[in-house]
Amino acid sequence: MGLIDSIGNQIYFASGAFDEKQNKGGLTTGQKRRFYKESEKIMHELSEVDYPGITHHLLETLETFVPVEPKEVFLKIGKAIRAGKSGGYAGEQLAIQLMVGLVEEYLAEYRELFQQNDDCRRTLMEILDVFVQQGWPQARKLTYGLEDIFR
Repeated sequence: MGLIDSIGNQIYFASGAFDEKQNKGGLTTGQKRRFYKESEKIMHELSEVDYPGITHHLLETLETFVPVEPKEVFLKIGKAIRAGKSGGYAGEQLAIQLMVGLVEEYLAEYRELFQQNDDCRRTLMEILDVFVQQGWPQARKLTYGLEDIFR
């Protein structure tokens, strides 16, 4: 697990996600696109790991790539959250904060994904369900507002 965690950390820092959070720049859009394509298989494998620290860093990394590949990134986010559920990820305060931020960003910027794509809509419901089952009121609030997707 230590090796997998180390790989996840390396991807997180190399992706520019940490630098963006620190307002120190990050990768250009072209560099992000290339990095995402070159590391996509590794991130796919990491999304199947149920260790909370790995899940969190992966989600923070994927957050960086939302503008590059919104649909594919969202589906990976869903996969990581579903895998992280068995490791207890959804019970973490940092997890709910990150998930709410991601979902709100998607609802604001990429609403058409949920209107037009059944997989994304189903993934959104699964993500919210994971956090609702943990009792997070923020997840319930997002769930109650989903009808706005179709306005």
